[in-house]
Amino acid sequence: MKTFEVCFKYETWANYTVDAQDQVEAENIAHEMLKRDEGDYLHNGEWTDTTIEEITPPPPPMTDDQLAFIEAYLSAVADSPKECVIDFLFDKPVDNEYYTSIADAYGMWCFAIKFQKAQKI
Repeated sequence: MKTFEVCFKYETWANYTVDAQDQVEAENIAHEMLKRDEGDYLHNGEWTDTTIEEITPPPPPMTDDQLAFIEAYLSAVADSPKECVIDFLFDKPVDNEYYTSIADAYGMWCFAIKFQKAQKI
């Protein structure tokens, strides 16, 4: 599911932010919302402009632990794109070429943190 902002222009702008599979669905959903909001004022076919833009949400903030893992991985393990390591940490798809290396390193990282915490008890 993607998020789109659909804007219709007549004498004023009508902006709607909707979740849809594609731009066509986004426009249809927004148009239904527009009909609901404008009622009889809606002039079909007289809109002077319609724009549809996909909204890319910003990535969530990274923890200090995640940032440390990325730095350690890129410095000591493999020459993978930083974006692949970040995608892995946020459960996004990662190219098979890099996945196993990142997953193995992250597993070791988690075991090391678990060991360190157990030693402090």
